[in-house]
Amino acid sequence: IDIVKVTVMLTGISHVVACIWYGIGANPPGASDSWVEVDGYQDGQVSFMYRYTTSLHWSLTQFQGGMDEVRPHNVLERLYTIVTLLFGFIVATAVIGRLTSAMTQ
Repeated sequence: IDIVKVTVMLTGISHVVACIWYGIGANPPGASDSWVEVDGYQDGQVSFMYRYTTSLHWSLTQFQGGMDEVRPHNVLERLYTIVTLLFGFIVATAVIGRLTSAMTQ
């Protein structure tokens, strides 16, 4: 049961992080480039499901150190990536500790 709870919690956190990541990329500050524009993920170029799954994929990889396929292209995206990586490290450490504790009891 603990493993299911942790999986659901991680999925929910990843969903929120992915939505924020896409929102930042779809609405870049000023006239700066964004991952959505540079990598060709605008409306009409790829489906909503592909954009969502790409954002979710990016979000899930932040728990493991990030990915190179989709990367930040402006300061706001870079800052969000840094904060997300730090948060992902803390959450991943807590999850591993909780799963280890659950397996030893």
